[in-house]
Amino acid sequence: MAYVCVRGVRHHVVDLGRELPGAPADPVVMLHGLLTGSAASWFFTVAPALARTRRVRLPDWRGHGRSERTPTGYGTAALAADLADLTTDLPPFALVGHSYGAAVAVRFALTRPGRVTRLALVDPPFQPVGAADLGRVFTAATPLGERAAALVGETSLLADLAAEPASPPPTWPPWTACRRWRWPGPTRRSARPWTWSAGPCRAPAATC
Repeated sequence: MAYVCVRGVRHHVVDLGRELPGAPADPVVMLHGLLTGSAASWFFTVAPALARTRRVRLPDWRGHGRSERTPTGYGTAALAADLADLTTDLPPFALVGHSYGAAVAVRFALTRPGRVTRLALVDPPFQPVGAADLGRVFTAATPLGERAAALVGETSLLADLAAEPASPPPTWPPWTACRRWRWPGPTRRSARPWTWSAGPCRAPAATC
């Protein structure tokens, strides 16, 4: 666990694992979603398993987890810029994003393709609910805690969401057959409910 100041903001970052002989060389950076998400979303789920064989980095977005809350800077471009500065010490890495973290992962990969070796998107919000609907949910979100409500009420988060395009840009880099976890469904009984589908992803040769 460490605190890193980038772009004038104090960020909380968790590093796990280490490089092992014969293991994939690229680290994994895992991005959480908005409001109730944090590095803990990955720390208490799949990150420890990945960290058995490689380095894993779990940043808290600004305003989330233990990172500093700022009045502005919650759009995908700003968060992708934060991510760029939070990963300058890493070689090109595999990037995993959940929910809004997936949207940031796409923005980062499109603008910095030479930094991404693999891309995994979990529940990407490319057809999101309206920002106004999201605001009504979370400004009255007593079960979700005061932190989420304050993040909505005291920052430009909703305005930043409203300014985002409704879908990713149409031109995608030539990644192919990205690895991903698959869940067969809660009604199936299986000793191994999660399956890991193989297939390397190739990043384009172009750099920013």
